[in-house]
Amino acid sequence: MPNQHGAKVRPKPHGAKVRIAPEARIDLRAALVWSERSFDKAAAGRYRALIQQALRDIGGEPERNGPALPNGSI
Repeated sequence: MPNQHGAKVRPKPHGAKVRIAPEARIDLRAALVWSERSFDKAAAGRYRALIQQALRDIGGEPERNGPALPNGSI
């Protein structure tokens, strides 16, 4: 894939490393604790998996504008 100068550049196979600010880590942990207390451990696990996938998506395609939604979804 050529870059802006025409040079061929290979994309990283695993995407960019996503760094999370310490304050954001605290917020994420608090959200997961709240989810487990308000619902159950399974719900918190699903929420954790969604957050992890979102971070992988950001790392894999940092220039993307939002989620990839099925046709017709808003």
